[in-house]
Amino acid sequence: SELWRLLAVALRQHSRHLVAMRWLAHALRLAPDNIEALRMQAWMELERGDSTKAALTVRRLLTLRPQDHAARVQAAFVFAAAGDVALAANCAEDSIVANPQDPEAWRALSQVRYLQSRLEDAEHAIDIALQLRPGQVDSLRQLGWILIADQRPAHAQLAFLRVLDQQPQDIVALQEAAESC
Repeated sequence: SELWRLLAVALRQHSRHLVAMRWLAHALRLAPDNIEALRMQAWMELERGDSTKAALTVRRLLTLRPQDHAARVQAAFVFAAAGDVALAANCAEDSIVANPQDPEAWRALSQVRYLQSRLEDAEHAIDIALQLRPGQVDSLRQLGWILIADQRPAHAQLAFLRVLDQQPQDIVALQEAAESC
């Protein structure tokens, strides 16, 4: 089972998502409780735009590992994408209580607060994430979108330009920087 999951990881890294999903499904047929395979499946379902399926997968993951910190952080992102903001908030808050030094937990809370239109709280949470892991691209991008929602386009543009400092070939960050003005 683990070899099939690793094959799926390699295929995903080479942008062969459909084939990766097939081998991941095979790995889960062989070992339905493979935690790492379930984590990967939830992310890939979310990437494909199937937040409902991703939420079901994360619920299974939480059933198998209710106190797993990484599973709760992932659940916060997935439930937020699936529109269950209240459950996402619970997962993000629990993650921060369990590990206040985890920047991903703070980023998850920031995403939830953004969806709740609590922009000041969203910015505060993403600032903590960036203090814990300075320059993290996903956090900088999220900061940019929070600042746009808060009608501070010049500050948002700076966040997107910081992404471009780290990833000069990032077309999406270039578009975000251009659109923020």
